[in-house]
Amino acid sequence: MEMKEFKKNLDGIIDDSLREPPDNIFPDDFTDKLVKKLEKQLAWQELLTEFGLKTGLVLLALIVMGICLIFPAKTDPAPLIQWVASHRLIVCGSIGVGLFTFVFDQVVLKYMFKRSRQQF
Repeated sequence: MEMKEFKKNLDGIIDDSLREPPDNIFPDDFTDKLVKKLEKQLAWQELLTEFGLKTGLVLLALIVMGICLIFPAKTDPAPLIQWVASHRLIVCGSIGVGLFTFVFDQVVLKYMFKRSRQQF
């Protein structure tokens, strides 16, 4: 019973609002600006979601590899850890270059190409 009254009341409100002229007048390019803003926001959201997923998969694979390489060495004092500790500058530099390349390839270039396609 309440739902029927609500629907009748809602129909009356909609009818009244359609009969009256609007209070606010939007500029002609309002929808274009709104759509561009939403496209930009959705593009960033999509790119960052993809990047997060790929980063998570890479980290998971590295963790599994590390577990497989470090824990079986019960007799040795983990030769992989000793090698990484002695060559930490090379390892950190390689990780930095790889991360920069990964971010640039997966986020920056994709965003730039999507933006250039939208302009044409």
